[in-house]
Amino acid sequence: MRVFVTGAGGFIGSALCRKLAGEYGAGSVTCLVRDPSAAAELRARGFNVVQGDLLDTDAYREELLAAETVFHLGALAVFGKRLDYGRNNVEATRGLMRVASESKILKLFVFTSTIGAVDRAPWDPCRNPLTGASPCHPQSAYGRSKLECERLVAASGLPWVIVRPSWVYGPGMRPGSHMAAFILDALNGGVITRIGFAGRVSVIHVEDMAGFLAHLVRRGERRVTVFASDGEPRSFGEMFGLIRAALGKGNRGMVFPARPMFRLLHAVRGVIPFTARCLAGDVLVCTGDELRALGYEPRVRFEDGLRETVAWFQGFRDGRVLITGAAGGIGRAMALQLALRGGKLYLVDRDAAGLARLAAETGGKAFHADLSDPGASRRVFEWVRDQGEPVFGLVNNAGLGFRGGLVKHPPDRAEEILRVNLLATVALTRLFLPDMLRHGSGRILNIASSIASVPLPGMSVYGASKAGVLSFSRSLWAETRGTGVTVTCVSPSGTFTGFQRAAGVRVLNDGKGLMSPDAVARAALDAWDKGSMDIVIGWRSRLLIAVTAVLPGRPRALLWRELMRNMR
Repeated sequence: MRVFVTGAGGFIGSALCRKLAGEYGAGSVTCLVRDPSAAAELRARGFNVVQGDLLDTDAYREELLAAETVFHLGALAVFGKRLDYGRNNVEATRGLMRVASESKILKLFVFTSTIGAVDRAPWDPCRNPLTGASPCHPQSAYGRSKLECERLVAASGLPWVIVRPSWVYGPGMRPGSHMAAFILDALNGGVITRIGFAGRVSVIHVEDMAGFLAHLVRRGERRVTVFASDGEPRSFGEMFGLIRAALGKGNRGMVFPARPMFRLLHAVRGVIPFTARCLAGDVLVCTGDELRALGYEPRVRFEDGLRETVAWFQGFRDGRVLITGAAGGIGRAMALQLALRGGKLYLVDRDAAGLARLAAETGGKAFHADLSDPGASRRVFEWVRDQGEPVFGLVNNAGLGFRGGLVKHPPDRAEEILRVNLLATVALTRLFLPDMLRHGSGRILNIASSIASVPLPGMSVYGASKAGVLSFSRSLWAETRGTGVTVTCVSPSGTFTGFQRAAGVRVLNDGKGLMSPDAVARAALDAWDKGSMDIVIGWRSRLLIAVTAVLPGRPRALLWRELMRNMR
């Protein structure tokens, strides 16, 4: 049996691939994915992987034509304005089907649609569950694109089955999607999950969804459209109560509006927003009989599956904070302060002795690594993965410097500074960020320097590396906006640490005028807690930066050259 799966790196797709691997072996499954990380993970599990876009049919033509069964799950499934559903969903499906129609061995083509391809007309009284015979009134651009795809599939000569999932939930679900958004709302003390809405929704656990799709291969059914749900619709109020109970909050603080309010909303359902209609009525209720008629019985109880899903999100919040450059200075001060808060730590440094002492003091797990080594970031990531506890917080603190003009640097020193200060920050963030995004939460704290926004003659490479950290952090802050992940960059003024000695920087009056690592750590963690984008720590540096910022480029650079000569 040869199987081809689009969207194999997604929530349902990855669960389906695991199910198929258990039945036919991973080597019999070819996965089409766009994300390089998902591609690498699937390859590591033994799957055949094609990394590419659905629209690029030449990239996967050969593998598709070698398959007896095709599962088409890939789609642009997020909601938003100015998204090209026509190209990413409709045209991509048309191209895939065009290639599939050339196959001489294809036995089954399964298209995964959505309950949103049907929805309900605004004045539908919602007395009966949706079925395969229900009229379609999609209320979103995404739903309309999936309905158009359904029509393309149904009009084709392929041996098709169309599956319309209800709300699919389970560990690993996308943070912005339905139930995950409610779990994160409850975790964050939100208001929505305190209200016992009477509207109901049909659901199915991701393992049952994957199990049903795999069951279709054995069943051999053709040319049918079927809803997939566990057949037991749940009210939002009940769902919210179970989420809060799983978090140990119970029903304390929940509000259950009187029935007349829901009757009023139902009476004006045609003129209120679609979301409000769903919360007040049974808009998203579909049948579970069609799934059972094809011989599949859901196995996961909603209470168990929801509890497992809540634990997955909550467990990430209870993960560890990874600190680089942890053995001394600001990194050590942060580790000690986080430990006092009860934080669990991963500690990384190239100072093995200092690292061992800090681990003993904080109870953290230590990993000896020199981040100037190009492969060190990957080794840190793999070590964390082997520990079994995720990274909820990442503190990129490790830093190197060297006082002197560029030509005074030893031959490899400039590259070493850039690797530790900037490249390791980017690499570690790239490695740990995807898991944060999958969980819809996480914190990143990057340590730059108060000189990140000014020229720094005499320490040009160090200044460039810290300017890069600041620019990278600001850009990443915007990229992750609204995802639940926060990115903060702190730029400390001169701090009395081992940095000065290692960099050859002069320390006057035994460090008088320099900030203490403890003070910097407190201010940095305060900014991190608030989710600030970036701050400069130290009033002297803020004042100096503001005063010199009014100068044109050449005078400004020359002034900082004189300041560096006198101060450093």
